[in-house]
Amino acid sequence: TLNLTGNDSAPDGGLEITHINGVALTGNAQDIAVDNGTVVIAADGAMTFEPAADFNGEINFGYQVKDADGDVDSANVKVTVNAVNDAVDAVNDEVTVAEDGSITLNLTGNDSAPDGGL
Repeated sequence: TLNLTGNDSAPDGGLEITHINGVALTGNAQDIAVDNGTVVIAADGAMTFEPAADFNGEINFGYQVKDADGDVDSANVKVTVNAVNDAVDAVNDEVTVAEDGSITLNLTGNDSAPDGGL
């Protein structure tokens, strides 16, 4: 969950977010694309951030606020997406070899490891 204005202040009151990443908020549910992710705004105004699949690292985007008197200011958000250990997918292998013969095996040839290392 995002609380973009949690550390912002408006002496005149009425602080509202008007834009995220240059996109005007509509007051309705909407998804706003940012580099390597999406800011999801629910109909009730709740905001969440969803990183792109398999992304880890830093994401930066800006937002703009307006107070009750119409004063406007901008700020930036930095989101750090921590890496996770993605599961390895080992696939069964089946080979045929002639009696008294030999075969070279590549047991991991059809397996996958999203984090690499096979």
